[in-house]
Amino acid sequence: MPRSTPPPDDLTLAQLRAVSADAVVWDGAQVSSTESIGWTRVTPWGQQRLDLRAQWHRRSWRLSMEAATRFDVQLGGRPLAVTFRTTYARLTGQDTPWIQLLPGSSESELRRQVERLRLHCQEALFPWLDQVRTPAGLVAFMSVPRNSRRLIWGHSVGPFRPAQLVAALLPASEAADAQAALQEVERLTRLDLGEREPLSANDTAPAD
Repeated sequence: MPRSTPPPDDLTLAQLRAVSADAVVWDGAQVSSTESIGWTRVTPWGQQRLDLRAQWHRRSWRLSMEAATRFDVQLGGRPLAVTFRTTYARLTGQDTPWIQLLPGSSESELRRQVERLRLHCQEALFPWLDQVRTPAGLVAFMSVPRNSRRLIWGHSVGPFRPAQLVAALLPASEAADAQAALQEVERLTRLDLGEREPLSANDTAPAD
């Protein structure tokens, strides 16, 4: 992320505490909350965002990073924003563990969590944000079979319609080939899924 915004590689324990200080309410087993802080950068086509999320449930916690890239497109001549989101777990297939948190948890445990988050950003999230920063980069990512499953979406074919709108931002000499590539990968994805993921009415709608 650019130096103009507070980047996660500069994440401090104070920032981590700021996101979690009001999240934990000790009330027997009824503990459940989600808090987040984020960093954004503006692009010529929209905006990118990286969020630190602290999830608390029944005395366990999970810290994770969520990356998102938004493009401002046109649909029927009207402006529309489409957003593509992912996490370290989605990109790598490695789930983020829940960690037992008790009152008075050690400073060393917090430090370990911060270092883990930094590593996740360096290994997967920063490279992904850099790749999909441009319309061409987003199309290239979506043109790889199975990559749609790496996004947070209701259905694996859901991101393809928004990606088609992003492809329309490319120069006319490139847009047709890009849209054809997306259509082919969507076709292969549908064949691969078969009937395992039935579509609902909203599964292919553009993301907000």
